[in-house]
Amino acid sequence: MDDTLVLFGVPRRVGAGEPAFLPPGMATHLAAILALRGDWVARDEFVALLWPDADTRRGRHNLSQLLHMVKRSAWGHDVEASPARVRWSIASDVGAFRSAIATGDWQRAAEYDAGTLLEGTSEGTSEPFDAWLRAERADLHASWHEALVGYAAALAADERWSDAARVLRRLVASDDLLEGAVQGLIRAEARAGRRDTALQAFETFRDRLADELSLEPLEATTA
Repeated sequence: MDDTLVLFGVPRRVGAGEPAFLPPGMATHLAAILALRGDWVARDEFVALLWPDADTRRGRHNLSQLLHMVKRSAWGHDVEASPARVRWSIASDVGAFRSAIATGDWQRAAEYDAGTLLEGTSEGTSEPFDAWLRAERADLHASWHEALVGYAAALAADERWSDAARVLRRLVASDDLLEGAVQGLIRAEARAGRRDTALQAFETFRDRLADELSLEPLEATTA
């Protein structure tokens, strides 16, 4: 089994042996940037992302020290470094997820639990890195939403209503104000023969919408 870097949830390297968990902090940030880029990254780009307030000499020294530690670790020993750039040729769950999205393989994409990228990593490292992390998380969440909608639509087209409802429940659980997903869930539950469950889904959405936004469901949802 080839090693894979898991970045959804707690970051870790998995393979034939025991998982090697990445330590919190700069090392994990470096690993994530490398794995998500999947190619050579200029050293100066890391300096700009991780130590934007440091002068060039200090920033490059910090990066060299960090790379030395990473390459001595059980999880990052195969990171490649040249005088000007760095690369890590390792498969990742995020890469596999994005590959499934790119090919429209909604079923495979939906198998991933695209929760918080780098779970446990909060903002506060540096503004450039924080902005990068927010953008990556937003993009992955939007892609996960797209995958579940596409997979549920394919299941509904095959009249696999219970399976479609199961997928849509995951989507609604992530954001219970997604009215389009709620509409699909109501329809799937009803056509699966679970009328009471469909009505409960509508009532839960209607009450939440009123409580949080003082709004009413669309006429299409009520119908």
